[in-house]
Amino acid sequence: MALVELREILVAYGLGPLFILLAIPLAFDKVPPNGFYGVRLPSTLDDPEVWYAVNRKVGRELATAGATHLLIIGGASLYSLARGRPLTTLSDVSALLAGAIAVWLFLRSIQVSREFRDSRFKE
Repeated sequence: MALVELREILVAYGLGPLFILLAIPLAFDKVPPNGFYGVRLPSTLDDPEVWYAVNRKVGRELATAGATHLLIIGGASLYSLARGRPLTTLSDVSALLAGAIAVWLFLRSIQVSREFRDSRFKE
């Protein structure tokens, strides 16, 4: 197997598990407020309760996104193998999916933060 093919496969199949591994500590409240890892918005950094609530929700969604990424890449692999096409295009598909997931999670984290903030003010 050529080094390029190996790199393509590692990128394609590595992003889903990476998303899942990054999500687990967030989903289980294992990451304290910090400036490096987690949803870092002014509202989450100002209040630990908001930090944990938002990161718990986004962590679960990130794990779901990672599993979905694996399913899509697996399906694309099976499809390309059935058609006799090379797997090298998978890293392109994987990169597009990863970018779409990142944008979606960013927008979702802002929405979750606002929802949590608004629910706290109603009490």
